[in-house]
Amino acid sequence: MKSDVGAAAYVPLWLVLHDDAPHGAIRLWALLHAAWTDRNGVGQPPREQLASDLNASVDTIDRWLKVLVTLGALTVTGRAGHTNAYTVHLAGGRTDAEGRGRTDTAPHAGNLLDDKTLPLEGKKIAFKRESKERSNVLVLDRFNQFWSKYPKKVRKSSAKRVWLKLKVEQDTDLWVAIMNGLYRSINMWESEKRESRYIPHAVRFLTERQWEDECEVAAPKPQLSRQSEQIVSSTERFIQRHSTEDN
Repeated sequence: MKSDVGAAAYVPLWLVLHDDAPHGAIRLWALLHAAWTDRNGVGQPPREQLASDLNASVDTIDRWLKVLVTLGALTVTGRAGHTNAYTVHLAGGRTDAEGRGRTDTAPHAGNLLDDKTLPLEGKKIAFKRESKERSNVLVLDRFNQFWSKYPKKVRKSSAKRVWLKLKVEQDTDLWVAIMNGLYRSINMWESEKRESRYIPHAVRFLTERQWEDECEVAAPKPQLSRQSEQIVSSTERFIQRHSTEDN
């Protein structure tokens, strides 16, 4: 759904109030609804992208998907080796007399994540609420260090997607090469007194592998005092005068 502030999600109240719906699963449903689904409520985002957008691990995304399927808020279909298709449902849950969500039966889940049908029909499945301490959150320590050093703080999410694609968190040699290249580039930009608008975005720096560029840093011009400059000037005039007389 679009609004005057960009994409927006309409989250059904029954899902917000449901006892078995963790806050992360509700956020995932809202993300799918706002950013990925078409007019028919169907979308095919990669799970890795969903994990990146919500700053969670792929395993956590999988758990939330299963919760949403069980509650009837989502249907997942697909084939092995292909990106799954997700269909969001506004009317999927039931409420008790006090308005709290409950699930007596769940719809057929289709193919969920591993090309196998989940045995959900006619069963009530209990889900433990997740805490921040126990959730397996995807922490990008190396990317955070890279971002803290990069002088131009724009398009962070795009840079993070390229970072994940390059698998820098798992490749120490690549991580060292990128940081060394970044330091060389920073020294070059500072020596050139380059304006911020001429410094490439981090996503371009990563996509074009600019950390491999050979950066030439101009030798700094010595700063002389006024008295020293007068002495140098006088010496140059003296040498020039005597050189002319010798000729």
